[in-house]
Amino acid sequence: MSPAPICGELSLRYEALIRLVEAIRSRPDPEDLFEILVKELREFVPFAGVVQFDGMVNRTHWHFLEPYAGLAEAAAHSIVREQSIPWWVHQNQQPIFLQTHRADPRFPQLDIIHKFGIKSVFAMPLSTAHRRLGSLVFGSELEDAYSAEEQRFLMVVANQIALAIDDGLNFGRLRLLFELTNRVVAKLDLTDLLKEISASIRQVMQCDGVGVVLPDAETGELQLKAADILTRPVSSRPEAVIVRSGGV
Repeated sequence: MSPAPICGELSLRYEALIRLVEAIRSRPDPEDLFEILVKELREFVPFAGVVQFDGMVNRTHWHFLEPYAGLAEAAAHSIVREQSIPWWVHQNQQPIFLQTHRADPRFPQLDIIHKFGIKSVFAMPLSTAHRRLGSLVFGSELEDAYSAEEQRFLMVVANQIALAIDDGLNFGRLRLLFELTNRVVAKLDLTDLLKEISASIRQVMQCDGVGVVLPDAETGELQLKAADILTRPVSSRPEAVIVRSGGV
């Protein structure tokens, strides 16, 4: 058999990877990651869903296409984060391949994933030389998904995604510093300035709340001077669930 078709497919894969990285850099919002992955990679890599553990905010995002939509909801509310594959990979910084019909003592709730029809899982850390960003998990309905070649390709994908996310974080923090510098110059009222600082930091750090606590000039007691807090009830939904009703 001629190697030409294989070389052609590899070329298309890496062209898709280049588009993927550029798209992530231009759309750094984590909520966009799943759409970008589906658009650029699903033609070359089998997956019915992607799970991202965001180490910066300590939250797992579950993304699944139909007909596996129920898994996203069940996993987000039933799987203990500290016993999950995304968490383990982030903590141990090791990739792992699993077939869900085989019990694994590290993941006692693996049967939940298997029950919904996901048979193969490949998970990788998202990290750079500067920081650990989380993990990325691909799940497929195929029992023999993720050959050695596909695992190598997905590792490259994960490394490039991590670099793109890291670049976005660095750019966001530089932009925040620049904006805050301008606001310090423009504003004389300390309360207003602290409110803007809280809002800017929460946006860049992607967290649920930021507060500024300073000691009172007379009593020395700590007082909350400004805060920016997400208004939705985060406690009622510990993990993020995103369900798609088909391709993007």
